Amino acid sequence: MVEDLHWVDSETQAILDLLAESISVARVLLLVNYRPEYQHGWGRRRAYSQVRLDPLTTDGAKDLLGSLLGADPSLDALKQKLVERTEDNPFFIEECVRTLAEVGDVVGERSAYRLDKAAADFVLPTTVQAVIAARIDRLSPDVKRVLQAAAVIGKDVCFGTLA
Repeated sequence: MVEDLHWVDSETQAILDLLAESISVARVLLLVNYRPEYQHGWGRRRAYSQVRLDPLTTDGAKDLLGSLLGADPSLDALKQKLVERTEDNPFFIEECVRTLAEVGDVVGERSAYRLDKAAADFVLPTTVQAVIAARIDRLSPDVKRVLQAAAVIGKDVCFGTLA
């Protein structure tokens, strides 16, 4: 299984292309996932099948929030705010819930959280980028320095270089 092919480096892409060429004669199941902008030439192969995952519906987002947060009635207003803010994006939903737990706005554990303050007091991020930026801000200074060094090095970071 190879995840997030939309971020794949050229060497990994070359290996996957070779594998895709020979997979029909082997007993191999190759599972990959990627965003719509990722392009490959495998679609014409007879051993290739694609399963498209459509965005969540609002009901699906509510179900995901129920699974992540739990069923405590104190969470109802927060869940509604999250559905509206995240526009049913599952990654954004998960990251918002993780942030709420990390900063202590919800207390408990996964699937069994409860509010620690009034839902009206929450400041929810407006974008996925804002969630990630807030998470970076909460990192220790040493971890931030490593992240900054990796960002300067570029998209493909060799561990030896980073070390």
